[in-house]
Amino acid sequence: MITDRTRAELLYLYVKNHYIGLLPYIGLATVFVFLRVYLYGVPSFETFWMMVSCLVVIALVISRQMHLYRKIMAYPPESRSKDVRKDLLSVMALKFCYVVPWLIFIFWPLQSDFLYYHLLGYAYVFCILAVYISLSAACFSLFLFDVLLHLAAATLVTLINYQVQETLFVGAFIGIFGIFTLTAGRKIYQSTMSIMDSRQKLEKAMIEARQANQAKSDFLGIISHEIRTPMVGIIGMVNMLEETEINPMQREYVHVVQQCSKSLLNTLNDLLDTARMEAGTFVLNQENFDFHALITNTAKIILPIAHDKNISFTTDIDANVPVQMHGDPNRLQQILVNLLNNAVKFTEQGEVNLQVGYSETEGNRTLRISVNDTGIGITTKDQKKLFHRFSQADSSISRKYGGTGLGLSITKTLVEMMHGNLGVISHKGKGSTFWVEIPYAAPLQETLLPEIIPENSMGRNYKVLLVEDNAINRIVTIKLLESRGHLVTVVQEAASAINEVQKQFFDVVLMDINLPGMDGIQATREIRNLGKQFGSLPIIALSATGMQTQLDACREAGMVDWIIKPYAPAELFDKLDKHILKNDQAAVRAEQTLTMNHKLQAIREEFGDEYMAYLFKSSLQEIDRLLPQLRDQVKRGRFDLVRKTAHELKGVSGSVGLDAVYLLSERLEKIHDHGSAGMAGSLLRTIELRLAEVQEAT
Repeated sequence: MITDRTRAELLYLYVKNHYIGLLPYIGLATVFVFLRVYLYGVPSFETFWMMVSCLVVIALVISRQMHLYRKIMAYPPESRSKDVRKDLLSVMALKFCYVVPWLIFIFWPLQSDFLYYHLLGYAYVFCILAVYISLSAACFSLFLFDVLLHLAAATLVTLINYQVQETLFVGAFIGIFGIFTLTAGRKIYQSTMSIMDSRQKLEKAMIEARQANQAKSDFLGIISHEIRTPMVGIIGMVNMLEETEINPMQREYVHVVQQCSKSLLNTLNDLLDTARMEAGTFVLNQENFDFHALITNTAKIILPIAHDKNISFTTDIDANVPVQMHGDPNRLQQILVNLLNNAVKFTEQGEVNLQVGYSETEGNRTLRISVNDTGIGITTKDQKKLFHRFSQADSSISRKYGGTGLGLSITKTLVEMMHGNLGVISHKGKGSTFWVEIPYAAPLQETLLPEIIPENSMGRNYKVLLVEDNAINRIVTIKLLESRGHLVTVVQEAASAINEVQKQFFDVVLMDINLPGMDGIQATREIRNLGKQFGSLPIIALSATGMQTQLDACREAGMVDWIIKPYAPAELFDKLDKHILKNDQAAVRAEQTLTMNHKLQAIREEFGDEYMAYLFKSSLQEIDRLLPQLRDQVKRGRFDLVRKTAHELKGVSGSVGLDAVYLLSERLEKIHDHGSAGMAGSLLRTIELRLAEVQEAT
């Protein structure tokens, strides 16, 4: 049985075909009008006006028909079946109103002793029946109406003129062709129905697949939450236990529990990442970040592991590697950690080296990352299995070194999502080199202003609002925060959090997502809607699932970041410092800019615009003198001189309000303490770019 939905789809196909075929139809009708005048001459006065009236009625009804067609085609797919029966009847009624006058026009006079006067009408019926096979067959009820209406007209004329033998022969031929038309149309209709049935089954299967995929994602989220929540307590309590006074044997036990917890958590993360990749819900975030800082942080993670095995770990960053880039810093770090962890794991003695390079070829900018080790190496045969899921080069490896065989598979997928390549060069017993090449993406804004850490920010005690309904998570997080001297206010519900932020000032809000009643995402929206003063309050999500859809919702609601449970203390404190200090930095920059502007305005008012122009020109000349010195000092690695020259550059640029150059020079001045030649070179190139823009503008 045909459903209204199917009927609506068939009507849509019919209407679309006839709407597209309108111009050819009008062209065909015009040809027959001219043929009638050419063959039969101009009719008598009464007949002429009767025919003109028919044509006027036909034009008006066709206009109304086209309006109805446009209305039907404009229906959204989900609402087409609402008035489908009414629309079908309307199409039939309007078609009857213009087809009947047209058939009278084309067959007039209806009675004649000669076939000659009806031959044009029979020819038209023959042509239109052939056209209807392709235009109307999709909707069989309307196709039947169209064909039978024209056959009825031809049959009526034939019966009226039955005494004319030639007319009978032609009428019989049209009748036979009409039967053929109905048969062919029926076949087309059946094929259309078969296609639509297959499409509906496919749509149903796709819906079921999406539902299954969603169910899988929901299941992963639930499992992730249920496993991670107790792990917060396990890892948190073990970390706190380690800080207490315990004997060496107990400390060893604690260390074993920590290692087992980390291993379990890494396995869980790998399984969840793999599931998300299979489900197509895994996406990369895009943001500006400090690539050099990312390398440094990654090295800090790997260095203790390498030292535990008495392995040398070194990093080499080429001087031309940009400091800032645009992409997903967390997933890029995951790639680095996976490769470096493997290198350390499979190296018993010798060294592991991380090399980072940058190249530009024919406009293509590429970062190349190489991880070199002196480990066990891999045979050419086994290299083919490296990047397959749940696969390792040798089954004995999993027994000796452990692992699920997912790390390299996930790494390869991440690299491909970044439009890069991953490869390996290795020889058994001689070590391996895993290399990654990814396109370099410049930050969306050409210059990211360097971080300015206020003097009173380091060691400062933050006021933290913790919104957490789980008792174990509350205990662990409170202990961690209080161990650093931070002041913690705790609430268990979203409504209480909204009230609390209005009663007192907080540096940051740690917001659990899965709260009873109103969830953390909606609570964040409510806080952001309280007013402009709450727009800059850092709200960090606490999530035990880490599902991408949930994290996207956090970002959309106005959360500045998220922490996936269970989290390491360093991760929690790093996120707090990052976002609280970012607010402080914004205030410092605004204050500095305001102060500089006030100074410049005072100079302008005291000495006039002419002196300001002279001061600006002299400052640019002084900057031109300092830049070559800086380039030479950076090239020779004389950071003791770089500090002095950068300080001079900072003073000159600040005196004329070149804020970006001032801040970049300040960072360059400090780089001798913790930076590298590559970072210094990149900062210097950015300073030159900013100055070139200023000179071009002036």
